[in-house]
Amino acid sequence: MSATPAPAATGTTTNSRSTSPPRRLALSQADFARATELRETEGRETEPPYFGRLTTELPIYSPSTINLKTMAHTRPVGERHGRSQAPLPGDGRA
Repeated sequence: MSATPAPAATGTTTNSRSTSPPRRLALSQADFARATELRETEGRETEPPYFGRLTTELPIYSPSTINLKTMAHTRPVGERHGRSQAPLPGDGRA
């Protein structure tokens, strides 16, 4: 009998200068716990990026952006987490 994988945790990223809706990312429970643990820790930006999946549909892209591979980058205390993702479908990047 195989072990059941732990469910993913989600978090929201927003950009205060953006008018776009918040984007939700799914992270593993371990990565979500680690990011939460370091929330107010100086130097947290030295953490390696956390792998996740975009769980928000971005309507301007086709096909769907649901489950798009994403990396969450920790920034200094007081700044929101950044993220990067694989090239979006149809954006011309390899």
